[in-house]
Amino acid sequence: MIHDALAVGSGSLVGFVLGLIGGGGSILAVPLLVYVVGVKSPHVAIGTGAIAVALSALLSLIGHARYSSLQAELSAQVSDRRSASNSMASVC
Repeated sequence: MIHDALAVGSGSLVGFVLGLIGGGGSILAVPLLVYVVGVKSPHVAIGTGAIAVALSALLSLIGHARYSSLQAELSAQVSDRRSASNSMASVC
């Protein structure tokens, strides 16, 4: 019971901060999952945080696409440049 309350409280805190400033949820989620919720493996906490961020991004994408506020051409340009810079960074 207490474990569930800690998990819900931690998730609510991360969601509030993510909604408030628009980012940084993972930087809070991983330590909260490891130290407060009690997830044994930091790798599992990182993966869990990454899944939460990906789902949040997908739901935001769907919402923006539904209301036609998505700038597809600009998004594609940013994505291409980001992918190229990540590829170059991984080589170094």
